Amino acid sequence: MTDQAPPINPIAVQLVCIVVLAILASAAVLDFYLALTDRPPLGLRIRTWGRRYPGFLAAVALVFGAMVGHFFLSIPE
Repeated sequence: MTDQAPPINPIAVQLVCIVVLAILASAAVLDFYLALTDRPPLGLRIRTWGRRYPGFLAAVALVFGAMVGHFFLSIPE
């Protein structure tokens, strides 16, 4: 085995960053629109959905936690 880390593709990193920023910006715009039209905000909708489907929400949290753990704990020796 080699002691070198695999090369990082800068285009893939940029694409992931663009997608994440687009999702966050879309959520902010949607929340602003909901606030302007006197509808329940996005956080309340997500909380209501999570209470309706707790098993699915737990699975999403587990996958997200595994991804974060993989990203931060995959330190080359």
